[in-house]
Amino acid sequence: INAGHLWVPKIGEELVGLLGRYPLGEEGLDQVRRQAVAVVGHTLNPHKGGQDRRTGLVVGYVQSGKTLSFTSVMALAHDNGVRLVILFSGTKQNLQRQTHSRLARDLRAARPGGSPWLLLENPSPGTPAATEVGTILRAAPVQAGDNPFFQGMRLGQRTVIITVMKNS
Repeated sequence: INAGHLWVPKIGEELVGLLGRYPLGEEGLDQVRRQAVAVVGHTLNPHKGGQDRRTGLVVGYVQSGKTLSFTSVMALAHDNGVRLVILFSGTKQNLQRQTHSRLARDLRAARPGGSPWLLLENPSPGTPAATEVGTILRAAPVQAGDNPFFQGMRLGQRTVIITVMKNS
């Protein structure tokens, strides 16, 4: 475990698939993978019981690769059993829609046979979308076989990504 990391996330199918669609070269791909592992490794381990509070913030310069970076973090988080991601995506509706559309494309949110993702923009309480989020988050864990790393992980479940605007 690197300094500051609380755990070491395992690279899985969603991150590998996402990065496989980018022509970054091996050095570029390795850098994105390392950065995603570093970010997710600083979060709370979804495989440990108990409650804790931890807040994180990832920022970057304009045109610095932030979207690929946070999309990689989301893919790695899903690979490791994280069920909910909230993304503050711009201060204007057109920027939020642009980010939401890119996420849908890059994560291949619409897939034949079903998707591991549910992407929502600003869901309101009491709507069918909000009800679906609750259903997904309350779903029973899927058994992960005998691999001790995956014990308790909700494999085969969907990860909800909610994009909201940066405002009060």
